[in-house]
Amino acid sequence: MAVSILLRRGQTISFAESVTGGMFSDLWHGEADVGRVLRGTVVVSGDESVWSILCISEIFLGNFGHCSREVAIAMADGIRKLLNSDFSIAIAAKDCSDRAVYLSIRTPTREIVQRIDLSHATANRELMRERACYAACKIFLQVLFEEPL
Repeated sequence: MAVSILLRRGQTISFAESVTGGMFSDLWHGEADVGRVLRGTVVVSGDESVWSILCISEIFLGNFGHCSREVAIAMADGIRKLLNSDFSIAIAAKDCSDRAVYLSIRTPTREIVQRIDLSHATANRELMRERACYAACKIFLQVLFEEPL
């Protein structure tokens, strides 16, 4: 659904993921024509050199931590600039030990940041990643419908 809306609007999107490891991008690849709106995805890991792709320094990560509002914002800004997209979505967390991730969405007109509480999820890491991805999809659809043309 989101792909068809972005196509009609002539807009693009990009993703930056950490703990979800590309799962969020994979969900989108199930939709037809995704290649016409998705500029790309960067999956960052514990290797600090990878973070430099998004212009996020080790010092910044050290000050705020991988699972923080600030890092999610920096990831969304970094991928949006890197791939010159209209929208960007970042899911930030180094691991799921605190049962939460931060989601940052950049639109042409605003920035939305939400903490996604996964405390209801089991200790199963895969299930937690899936729930984070589906929550991000749901939040993005709401944001997309609210975004002015």
